[in-house]
Amino acid sequence: SQLNNLMVNDLGIVYNSAENYYRQYQADPESGYDRYLEQLKQTSWKMLDRNITRLNPRERSFIAGILPDGTFRFYASRTELKKIEDIEAMNRINTARSENQTDSGSALFESNRGRYKAVYKWSPEWGFYIVVAEELNEFYRGIWLIMALISAIILGICLVFIFVGNASLRYMLRYIKTITSGIMEMQSSGNLKTIDMSKAPSDDVSYLGVSLNALIVMVDNLMNIFRRFATTDVVRKAYRELDVKLEGEQKELTMLFTDIRSFTYRTETLGADIIRLLNMHYEKAIEQIHGNQGIIGSIIGDALLAVYGTVDEPAALPAPASAKMLTTADGGDTHQNKPDDNKSWQALRSAYEIQTVAAGLRRLMTERREELLKTRTEFTPEEEKLYKAVMIEVGVGLDKGNVFYGNIGSTRRMTNTVIGDRVNSASRLEGLTRFYDVPVIVSNEIRKEVEQVTDSYHFLELDRVKVKGKTRGLKIFWPVPVDDADKEFHKQAEIYSDALTSYYDGDWMKARRLFRRCQLPCSDLFTIRLKGAKLPEDWNGVWEMETK
Repeated sequence: SQLNNLMVNDLGIVYNSAENYYRQYQADPESGYDRYLEQLKQTSWKMLDRNITRLNPRERSFIAGILPDGTFRFYASRTELKKIEDIEAMNRINTARSENQTDSGSALFESNRGRYKAVYKWSPEWGFYIVVAEELNEFYRGIWLIMALISAIILGICLVFIFVGNASLRYMLRYIKTITSGIMEMQSSGNLKTIDMSKAPSDDVSYLGVSLNALIVMVDNLMNIFRRFATTDVVRKAYRELDVKLEGEQKELTMLFTDIRSFTYRTETLGADIIRLLNMHYEKAIEQIHGNQGIIGSIIGDALLAVYGTVDEPAALPAPASAKMLTTADGGDTHQNKPDDNKSWQALRSAYEIQTVAAGLRRLMTERREELLKTRTEFTPEEEKLYKAVMIEVGVGLDKGNVFYGNIGSTRRMTNTVIGDRVNSASRLEGLTRFYDVPVIVSNEIRKEVEQVTDSYHFLELDRVKVKGKTRGLKIFWPVPVDDADKEFHKQAEIYSDALTSYYDGDWMKARRLFRRCQLPCSDLFTIRLKGAKLPEDWNGVWEMETK
């Protein structure tokens, strides 16, 4: 690049000079053609002299006017060269000019003085090529000298460093055993901890030990950050196998899907503060999920997917209230309360703990509102709108079944996920909580598994629905904690169940009357649904939802 730029620059100056001299010749032809040709030659000599350096004396460089047959019309160089004897090179230049209409370019040619790189331009006034050429070996000789000098310096420095480094290393290795012992202990125990450097001397080894301790602390912090972004089972497997692979398997898992209601309104009202509100909610909600051996499958804004049953070695959880007893082979009784056998119970506990978290956040916001009202008479309409936006309510849907669980993506960026019809079903069930005005809705499979281990929940059958995107009807249930189910609730639940039976049987008149009597929030949907409705001829008790 440097060589080409140098020659092109020289060629441009000489070519412009050639045009000027030819115009002068046309204006004063009596002065003689050879006079201006000699002036052009002198200009070429000046160009050669201008770029001479100690590393590149330009003894073989030349600037010349060359006729199409290779003979020189003028020639400026310290090396004698009578003619371009490389006929093939001249033919290529002439062919390019005649066939491709190219008056300028670059070329390589051989001579008895060496191999040349040339740039040229045809001068129609003078009738020859103006050529600037450099002998390649001469041009690169300076670069080779510099590289040889640099190489010699680097080699000398390397030899000095090898000698000094070897001597220093031998001295420092006297106390390196303390560090290696600490590293070996961490490898055997599998736990990161700092190395005791209290007995080490005040030298480079001590600095190395302190730096290693800093690295250990940093890696430990990174591991803690990794645990925040990766699920518990992935972290454990990565620690055991020292790798995270793109792989997956089919498992029977329980999925919990929770979503914040009216999120669009809250986002438009709160703006960027919606992030703070979400974090306040998720901080405690995720803690409850992890406490029940769940993992976070994904968080997408207001929606959260939790998965239960992925942890291979779950911690022991307390037995569920009203836990049912199983008889062992030796006749003894035991609780069937292993968390890995009670994924649905874990998920259901989490569902209501998430509701408790949301209620606690609403209570906190109400308390702050009351504190502010002590200093003023009322809120502005805008402040009331903000207060309404922070009073979050959530719905939770639960389903279980066989799904594909594992890592997907690429080796550069992957994510842990769960895929399957049951995942979508949990999302649809959460969406139904808005229609039935209940906090939690579960599938029949969840009900069956929970009732095997505890009587802590009263499962009220809400409906048989075919949600959008599904081909079969599902029984859906509202699990009500027994502690919250008083006599009045059981009375209303009995009315609701009677109304639902009549609804299934096609006696919509009776069902409509009973739903009106029922005080449960879920009955309002049927009151609206049955108002003025006619029983379909193919009625099978399943209602098809038209929205998600």
